[in-house]
Amino acid sequence: MKNRLLFNALIIFLISGCSNNKPEIKWNFSKDEITGKSSSPSDKLNVDIYLDATTSVMGFNSPTVTNYSTLLDDIELVVKNVWKDSDPKYFKFGTSIDTLTRTQFVEGKTNPKFYSDRFTPNQLDLDKAVANIDPKRVSIIITDLFYKGQDIPKIVSAVNDNCTKKGIEIGVLSVSSLFTGVIADVAPPVTVTGEIRPLYVLILGGKENIQKVFDAFRDKPYVNSDQKFIVTKTPLESYEIKVEKKKDKDNSAINSDQGSVLKYKDFGNVFGFRLKEKDKAAYLTFELTSNLHPAFAKFSANNIKLTAFKKTPGVKDSILTDEVQLNNVKVSGNKITGELKISSDGTDESVSYLINIGFDNTADLQMPEWVKKYDTESYTQSDPKGKTIYLKKLFTEISTYNLTCNNPKLGKFYLYIRQ
Repeated sequence: MKNRLLFNALIIFLISGCSNNKPEIKWNFSKDEITGKSSSPSDKLNVDIYLDATTSVMGFNSPTVTNYSTLLDDIELVVKNVWKDSDPKYFKFGTSIDTLTRTQFVEGKTNPKFYSDRFTPNQLDLDKAVANIDPKRVSIIITDLFYKGQDIPKIVSAVNDNCTKKGIEIGVLSVSSLFTGVIADVAPPVTVTGEIRPLYVLILGGKENIQKVFDAFRDKPYVNSDQKFIVTKTPLESYEIKVEKKKDKDNSAINSDQGSVLKYKDFGNVFGFRLKEKDKAAYLTFELTSNLHPAFAKFSANNIKLTAFKKTPGVKDSILTDEVQLNNVKVSGNKITGELKISSDGTDESVSYLINIGFDNTADLQMPEWVKKYDTESYTQSDPKGKTIYLKKLFTEISTYNLTCNNPKLGKFYLYIRQ
């Protein structure tokens, strides 16, 4: 009997020991998934170059040197400087797509006949060009982005389906050039004589390769180098985060416990706390200093959203939780600040949270000032001509879909809380 009692006591001790030493809660602390730094630009990558050959671009054609002709001259050189041993392919598009030789492509500078064949009626079908892109290649589209207003849903849908859903990111460079011709996408058509109009270089590929094109065009005087835009699933280049106990006399339920997470200090995004009073709300403050890609859309506090996931010891998977709530968010320059309310029910002796700071896709991002400058919802003979119809709407809707589809983050951090 005595031996039996000793055996039972030993079993109880072992069971108790196991329950108090559950496997460590593990997360992926690396910031690479937020910044995209694990990817790298390619040295060898093939490129497809598309030239809009509709009537509204024909007016950029000129027997003299213009910004437009210089762009067409430079595009192959830029491509070969960016991607060594690349093999560019050339296309023209309107309502249809046609393949070109390099020589035929260059004719777009000075030969009006380039814009007057069966591929180049008045209607720009950008959606067909986008649908033709090869995800394994970088695509560069030169266009004035001028189309009929009612076609916006079709264009947006094509970009969403053929780019965003497939992980293809979008860069935009703005170029302005002399124009004399007819804008036939609107009714009645508008005649423009000797005025400066905007056109755009769209780069479809990965963020790192888009940046290589941005850099290659940086010193080109005909490119508006400060007029860039990017739609990316990883807009954050880097970030720093600070999380502290809120300094409030009524916030006695929680204290810092950084010693418990000391082994994670090199990650810079893991924070430990001790919850002294169970079933009582506790408050933390955070400051996120973000280094965003400069061509990404701007945002305000209304665009910020927190998503929290919870893990407990011995449980393999995390669960979505509302135990961490975000309050009093402020955005000032590159800093995001706010308060975190922790409402643990006290049933777990220790718990950890993954906190994602991201975007609320129900609130539109703020387009750059240059996009607003060129945007117009009306294009008639009496209106200023240096505009692009529904430019802001196009970029806004594509950006919003990117938030929904790719859920880009502004930062992530981890809270380890002992109770």
